[in-house]
Amino acid sequence: IRSLGLQCLFIWIVAVTIWFADRMFCSFWLSISFPYLHSFWHVLILFSSNQAIIICAYLTIKQQNPQANLHLHFWPNDQAG
Repeated sequence: IRSLGLQCLFIWIVAVTIWFADRMFCSFWLSISFPYLHSFWHVLILFSSNQAIIICAYLTIKQQNPQANLHLHFWPNDQAG
């Protein structure tokens, strides 16, 4: 869960940096015919939000049931059965 949290934070920081660059340098991006930076922000925020929801659900369950033995499984790289 810790590595998922760090990954979520990293993606969020990159997304906010892209959003900031899009807002501050919009005329530059348009001058080089690259108006797509804002769409990258949306995609990264989507991934970050999904991870944040998983983290919040995990932590909520652990708070409500501390003795629960939780395991996060993910597709397609999880080898656990």
